[in-house]
Amino acid sequence: MNILVINLGLRSMRAIVFNERGEKLVHSWYPVRTTIKGDHVEQDPDEWWSLCQEVIKEATADERIKNDISAITVTSSACFLVPVDKNGEAVRPSMIVSDKRSHNQAEWLKNNPDFTDIFLSPNNLAVASYMFPKIIWLKENEPANFAKTAKFISSNDYILYKLSGACVTDPLNAEKLYYDQEEKKYPEKLLEFLGINEDHLPEVKPVGFVVDNLKAELKQKFGFKQDIRIILSTYDALCAFWGAGVSEHGQACNVCGTVTSFRVHAPDKCAAKYGILSQCFDANNNVYIVGGSNNLDGGLLEWAKDVFYGDAYPEKHIFNIMEDEASMSGHGANGLIFLPYLLGERVPFFDTKVRGMFFGLERHHKRQDLMRSIFESSGFLALGIMEAIEGLGVEVKQIRLSGGLARNNLISQLRADITGREVLLIEETETTALGAFMIVAISLGIFPDFKKASEIVRIKKTFTPDEKARQKYRHIYQLFKELYEDTNHSFSKRLDMLDRIKTEEETRHTINNL
Repeated sequence: MNILVINLGLRSMRAIVFNERGEKLVHSWYPVRTTIKGDHVEQDPDEWWSLCQEVIKEATADERIKNDISAITVTSSACFLVPVDKNGEAVRPSMIVSDKRSHNQAEWLKNNPDFTDIFLSPNNLAVASYMFPKIIWLKENEPANFAKTAKFISSNDYILYKLSGACVTDPLNAEKLYYDQEEKKYPEKLLEFLGINEDHLPEVKPVGFVVDNLKAELKQKFGFKQDIRIILSTYDALCAFWGAGVSEHGQACNVCGTVTSFRVHAPDKCAAKYGILSQCFDANNNVYIVGGSNNLDGGLLEWAKDVFYGDAYPEKHIFNIMEDEASMSGHGANGLIFLPYLLGERVPFFDTKVRGMFFGLERHHKRQDLMRSIFESSGFLALGIMEAIEGLGVEVKQIRLSGGLARNNLISQLRADITGREVLLIEETETTALGAFMIVAISLGIFPDFKKASEIVRIKKTFTPDEKARQKYRHIYQLFKELYEDTNHSFSKRLDMLDRIKTEEETRHTINNL
């Protein structure tokens, strides 16, 4: 029995086939284009669907694998808004999670007394990344597209709809639409304000729900001889949590992809802090997942590669070169500290205005010191989220590390030294897909629960904290935090300065053209 996982990330569309033992049989992927213009960050749902069909074809090219596939599931990044018409076609590009154009709508929503009840739940955030601020922006700025929209759904829902013909979502994705898991309903006042109703949103079904069979025309197109069940999983960060083999309270999953996701298995619901979510994954077994995601992590190294190395080095070796150079510098990068907030930050604090900064730059510093400070900042980001979680009374005993950045030994050792926790590197890099596979496998009765499913996860390497290094990083981290606290007000002034410069340039341009 094989299971096919479709995984739409921030940068790629993937298809991975697992057998019932959780062994990866085949992996196909294509890059996804992102259009960025200021605060507008978009992807094309039509491209997703085209690429989805291509990766399915490639992943099922082997007839032996194809004929043993029994189910398909979809996981993707959360908070990708897709407005679709009555035929299920996207009416415009998707505003993805990092799109910030609806910041003003989010602020209005947060400060409107009519909607105070929505935000009594700390999981409901009035921020531009969530779905309803984007929907409000759409109504105000693109009324024709708003009027054509029959359903407001996520990227996960969109691909599921294309595969099955059913418009459904899971409770964790639905929370991004302020769905109340206890009351089992969407916010009625907000829907009424927008002039829409629950029919405009996907139907909520439990994780592991069998949505339907693969559409007959797709079954024929892909050459399946058997019926294929479409099974509901959830969004990528939560799938990766299970794919890391988390099975006990206090175990944490740290996925180091383009962004960092840091989440902990907790025994009870906690009074979550803004940005740190306390999500009920399984009400029957009292399973809670506490944590959140920041704005940038592995993306820092992509940025550093482009800025400091360019095309001068072979692409396949560049990250090894960066690691080697960072290793040449010492703890604290010879007095250099990097604030890594190139895209602002959302966890452990929310600040859309803060930006990056090298602090303490001197003439003697070399590229290796800059690289070391960037590597260390990645560890500080993880520690910041971990501290916020533990501040809520949730203990972090162990960190399970995965994602592209985790392939870097220095990054992994720094995670251990900076957090003071044992770091277990997961052998399977596709932990998001593996977690989605586990959800489907439990639904199909292959495993009784996640504890049993976690036994398929293999540890590649264990990193133990170096106590001497940990003591040094305590001092460095303290200054790292103070740098933000002491300078965050300056970033508002920076924006004012940029506005003044822009206004002056526009005035000069107008005068010169008179």
